[in-house]
Amino acid sequence: MVRIPYRALGSAQRALDAGAEGLIIPMVNTLEDANDVWHQCVTPPWEP
Repeated sequence: MVRIPYRALGSAQRALDAGAEGLIIPMVNTLEDANDVWHQCVTPPWEP
C-alpha cells in the first residue's frame, strides 16, 4: 500500500508500475472523485 499526495497521479502511476498493490489517496469524498482517480490510474494493455 502506498499513500500518495492528493491527486498526484504521476506518483500513483509510478507506484503501481513499481509493484504497489494498492493506493491510499486522500480527499476522495465522492464517487465522482473516485471515478476520476481510477480513470487516470488505469492504463490500457500494452500490445506490440
